[in-house]
This record gives sequence, structure tokens and C-alpha cells, in this order.
Amino acid sequence: MPALALYERMKRECELVEQEWDGMVTALVAKKYDAIVASMLITEDRKKRVDSSERYYFSR
Repeated sequence: MPALALYERMKRECELVEQEWDGMVTALVAKKYDAIVASMLITEDRKKRVDSSERYYFSR
């Protein structure tokens, strides 16, 4: 799982939580958690609100 590999590499503890899709970015901005590891498109609106990594997953 990418999230666990990320936290292992960072040598940090990781707690995975489920979040309704519509509230993910809002919860991230509110610092409810540290990162979103999901199949999320990088849109112009999202670029204005949060930083994104390089794409690691390609959907069809």
C-alpha cells in the first residue's frame, strides 16, 4: 500500500482513516490529517488549495 510505504520511508507512524470523498480536501486543509493517498485527479481548483506529488497512478 503506497501510504504505508511512504510513512515507513519517513520513519513515521501511520494511522489510516476512511473519509467521505467529498470532504477529503477540506479535511486536509483543516489539518484533520497529513496526506491524502487516493486516486484523485489534480485539477486547477485543487492546485489552488493543496500541493500534490508527482502522479504515481494512472487511471483509464
